[in-house]
Amino acid sequence: MKPFIFFLSGCLGMMVLNLNAQDVFQSDLVYGKYPVGFKAVQTIDYTRASWLSGPKQAAGRAIQLYIWYPAEKANTNPLLYHDYLASRFGPTQAIRAGFFQSVAELGGDTTLLQSVFPKMTQSKTKAYREAKIASGQFPLIIFPDQVHLQNILCEYLASWGFIVVSPVIQGPFAEPMQYDPAGIETGVADMQFALGYLRKNFPAQRNFAVMGLGFNATLALALQMRNPDVKALISLEGGITTPFEEELIEHSPYYNVERCTAPILVIHAPHPDVKPELVDKYKYAERVFQFYPQSSEFYFLNFGIWERHLKNILPKANHSNTWQSFTYAAQSIQWFLNWKLKQDEKARMALFNTTEAKELVSTSLKVAAGLPTTGNQRH
Repeated sequence: MKPFIFFLSGCLGMMVLNLNAQDVFQSDLVYGKYPVGFKAVQTIDYTRASWLSGPKQAAGRAIQLYIWYPAEKANTNPLLYHDYLASRFGPTQAIRAGFFQSVAELGGDTTLLQSVFPKMTQSKTKAYREAKIASGQFPLIIFPDQVHLQNILCEYLASWGFIVVSPVIQGPFAEPMQYDPAGIETGVADMQFALGYLRKNFPAQRNFAVMGLGFNATLALALQMRNPDVKALISLEGGITTPFEEELIEHSPYYNVERCTAPILVIHAPHPDVKPELVDKYKYAERVFQFYPQSSEFYFLNFGIWERHLKNILPKANHSNTWQSFTYAAQSIQWFLNWKLKQDEKARMALFNTTEAKELVSTSLKVAAGLPTTGNQRH
């Protein structure tokens, strides 16, 4: 048995070496014509109080924004993944702990990432720090999440001519998000602040889109119900498709089904709590449903691409080919936004032509019902 054990150990060692030699960020995404600029902004909303107390309390609520945008040209060196981690977790000594904690909080197997983490931090991204923005005006997407787990999708969308802003959502009286009606109102206020900042400092078109995964999708819906400039909403799994959050948003003071008229793209995957039919209550909105049987909730973040080389990162959620599902979902989001924000009819046709991807996705459409002639209609 000893020679066999030695041989097996050698094989496992070679597998680790081979894995370390691969780029876990490798994907089949086809990027657009624009180089991607990136800017991290730490600013203050002086209309709201800080959740900090004691001597650290400031006169205002600290707001962190991460912004990807179409750039005029690339700078010399792209950002490293380490730069995203540093902007999120601060000093170098806090980066490793912060990264692995964020993976563990989502149910990830951190042991799979241990050996490749040093290489990951030195991987080149598609973004260039504070590159000059391209000329023209661009549609805006508000997509709150974690910069180091969403950067692949955000870089991709920016390359296709979208400005993407990710505000860090905090709770009303503490840093963590609060999963209740007060947390919804607080999160919407953070997103509204991001909207104001982008409109003031970037060439963003008036009409914009909101996108979110999980609870952030509920925040996106809540913002859409109070701002008619939202012309597209994307639920990137969870959130508005779960009974728990359906009940939460019904307690919002702005809740009104008749004010939900922006087209919705509902991306979903196998999950015991996800019920996409819940979205049918928003019958005055055009609804596009995409079901990805080989993916799951958090695999629409960077995990979907990383899974190609790091098998079973999220063991309770893994269903199979998450990386191709991620790639097709990213492309579908781009088509949907081009259709709704740029009136691109070819993008609409591409979105519904899923013949070659039938093993990855099924797509369906439900048309919007006409608003009633009386009541609080949206104008």
